[in-house]
Amino acid sequence: MRTLNGAVGRGTMSERGRAMAKRVLTTAVTSCVAVAAVLLAMLPRVEAQLVASDRTAGYIVFPDVEVDLIGQFSPGRSVDTIFELTNTATTGCRIVHCFYVDATNHCANAPSRACRTSADCGGGSCGIFSGTAPDCRYTRNFWVSLSAGQAIGWSAGHGGVVPPDRDCSRPDLAIIPPVGNDVVIGELKCVEVADSNPGAPPINANDLKGEATISEVADGLPGAVDVRSYNAIGFPTVATDLAPQTQGAICLGATASPGSLCEVATNAACPNTIVMNHWFDFAPGVTSPGPIFTNLILAPCSEDLNILGPGISPATTVQFLIYNEFEQRFSASTSLSCLRKMQLSEIDTAPGGAQLSIFSVYVQGTLTGQTRIHPVLGNELDRGHGVIGLMQEWTPSPGGVGSSEANLAYTSPISGKADVVKLPSQ
Repeated sequence: MRTLNGAVGRGTMSERGRAMAKRVLTTAVTSCVAVAAVLLAMLPRVEAQLVASDRTAGYIVFPDVEVDLIGQFSPGRSVDTIFELTNTATTGCRIVHCFYVDATNHCANAPSRACRTSADCGGGSCGIFSGTAPDCRYTRNFWVSLSAGQAIGWSAGHGGVVPPDRDCSRPDLAIIPPVGNDVVIGELKCVEVADSNPGAPPINANDLKGEATISEVADGLPGAVDVRSYNAIGFPTVATDLAPQTQGAICLGATASPGSLCEVATNAACPNTIVMNHWFDFAPGVTSPGPIFTNLILAPCSEDLNILGPGISPATTVQFLIYNEFEQRFSASTSLSCLRKMQLSEIDTAPGGAQLSIFSVYVQGTLTGQTRIHPVLGNELDRGHGVIGLMQEWTPSPGGVGSSEANLAYTSPISGKADVVKLPSQ
């Protein structure tokens, strides 16, 4: 018998035979893939997570909390921060532990006076101490109970109340305190925990998302308002089985060295590189006659909230690589031991010399550029040197300033080195 491909005796296969074999092979491969998918689904859910501002997480950070109820920094204007916190879980109650960090500087010659730079002190220096009470400190904490899908909001300057919602309402957890002072620059951190008792550990869950809105309202009429918003930065948990964590701290990544506090990661590691696309300072305004300026806000990832003083966070050196539109590269560095808010053109110059900065449009010769931010890592076993941040653009206007706030891009996690967050009760 002849076939299209020659004699059957020489081992050739007809077109019909090949089609049947192909169908059999395809069915077998599909079955194997389906079985593998079922087996993978049965394994414990462990994910390689990344820090992000557009995803839910179990530990979130608001790196910019600004309160100026008396108009000290902005005469004639009241500043406050409104928080929005949402439990995105579809079932079950979630207990969330939140705590404020006060990073307000004060004048050495007037310890009760808050300051941003020495110019606010009338000749005195502006630093991280206010008399005998050190700044950069955890000030107060609170717990809230949230139902599945529940969203709440409150004011940093005035506090708030958690409204009753289905089966998770807790009258004992309904009052949210204010940050505590009339003038504050700081942070807010929130984490999902097992219960509301002091010492309750975080749990493996990624249900939280948050947004913050900073408003500046001019006194009197017409009461001009400047508003800027950003998303909270989330550190997702590695596992999502709702089990309590047992590391004794929030471990943002893992430290490979034996004997380290965080040999196993509980949450995503801090970013190794932060990318910021921005205008160079003094660039001409696009929608207003005033020039454009950029503030960079950096917050350390490692914090021990049991310490009242500068030891709350390690001293960290941060390096900058700046590229202009001609792809020319410049570099600078600075240091921080707490949250720090700085105008770009004052990072490498003294106040008043900002036009000579490498972040100035007069030096760069282009309107925009890109800055890559790298923390310098240390060898400690109980802390790291990662940072997170935000960018704030602003321009002078007849009513004060016009501003916007933006989250930054994170490229890769720090490898082999953990950042450590100890909660107030740990």
